Amino acid sequence: MTFLESLYARARQNPKRIVFAEGNEPRVQEAVMRLEADGLCQAILIKDPLSHPKFNEYVERFKELRDSTQE
Repeated sequence: MTFLESLYARARQNPKRIVFAEGNEPRVQEAVMRLEADGLCQAILIKDPLSHPKFNEYVERFKELRDSTQE
């Protein structure tokens, strides 16, 4: 098993939720489809981040995780 295959196997065992904020970008859309089809993650695709209903929730969580401020 190659290094990359072992990473994929680990990701499939415990798929994480990943937020993609560039949802209007065709390359991101294609990548999300491939990741989900391969069972590597649970993707959240946001096409317009500022209008997403959970935008503020995601910002707050990001700040907590990074110990950062809004700026």
